Formats: sequence, structure tokens, C-alpha cells
Amino acid sequence: MTARLLVASLLPDRLDLPAMLFGLVVFAGGIVMMFQHLRRWRAIEVADHSERVRTFEWHKFRRRTLVGALVGACGAVITSLSNTVDSYMYITLVTMLTLFLILILVLAILDLTAVSLFQFTQVGQEKRRAELEEIVRQQKLKQLRNDSTSSDS
Repeated sequence: MTARLLVASLLPDRLDLPAMLFGLVVFAGGIVMMFQHLRRWRAIEVADHSERVRTFEWHKFRRRTLVGALVGACGAVITSLSNTVDSYMYITLVTMLTLFLILILVLAILDLTAVSLFQFTQVGQEKRRAELEEIVRQQKLKQLRNDSTSSDS
């Protein structure tokens, strides 16, 4: 009984427990996202990639880490909303949450566009490389034919 009174005295008068738990889960999700992106970046940093790919992956890492941080900030704001009593503070927190969500959406669209364009250029590069290899192969065949016809004469 005394433990319940102690816990009840520590909690604020108005507490929305589901919102607080949801905010904590979102906050933890943002932290996990940041560590996952860091792990992915370290794996790419060790791998043997060209400077262009490394630069692209670094920018992608920064964008995605920023999104993870914003998700964590959204979780902190949601947790703060769970026990806000003052209406001005509530409006401020909802405005912050809305701005964070809009910023996450903008960064996600930019990231999707950048990754799509990079993959498109990679496919184009591979296609050009294959075409160049085919041209070189055909030139070698032509050279061999010319050498064989000139030796027959």
C-alpha cells in the first residue's frame, strides 16, 4: 500500500500513460535507428568502394541519422505531451511535433530521390561499361580477322 502511495505521489496529477509509453517507444526507436545507420556506415567504410560511392553513402548516413534523431525527438515530445497541463505548452509541443514530422517527411523524400538517382546512374554506368567491353571485344575480333587475312595473302 505504501509503495502505491509513493508511486502515486511521484506521478503528476494528469498523466496519459499510453501516450507516455508510446513516446518512450518512439524515442527508443529513434535511438535504435541511429545506431543501425552507424553500423551500416561502418560496414561500408571498411568495404572496398570507390570514392563516389563512399561520398554518397556518407551523405546517406548523415540524412538517415538525422531522421533517426528527429524520430527520437518526436518520441521525447510525445512523452512530454503526456503530462502537459498548460495549454500554451501543449500548443507549443504539438507545433514542434508537427514541424518534426514535416521535416522527417521532407528528408525521407530527399533520401528516396537521392538513392533512386544514384542507383539510376549506377545502372547507367554498368551498362556503359558493358557496351565499352563489347566494343573492345569486337575491335579485337576485327583486328584478329585483319591479321589472319593479311597473313593469308
